[in-house]
Amino acid sequence: MFPTLDNLELNPAAGLFPPGWETGSTLHLSGSARTVWAEEEIARVPGAQRLVEFEVTDVVEIQGAVGLRWSDPDCSRFNPPTG
Repeated sequence: MFPTLDNLELNPAAGLFPPGWETGSTLHLSGSARTVWAEEEIARVPGAQRLVEFEVTDVVEIQGAVGLRWSDPDCSRFNPPTG
């Protein structure tokens, strides 16, 4: 994760692509991200070691983009607890 945070310092362009599992829609969010290193800001989120702020500049939603449907994914048992 930390190499990615360093990459944001060099190039803040970022995107998120959350799928609509039950509807087959897609949502593409693009914008810029920055890593928050300030301890006082991080302390506001229990258990956080770093924060990433994401500013959305463009949104593209496509209804029914994928013909397949899925149930919501389960969290991996290997993910650490988040508080």
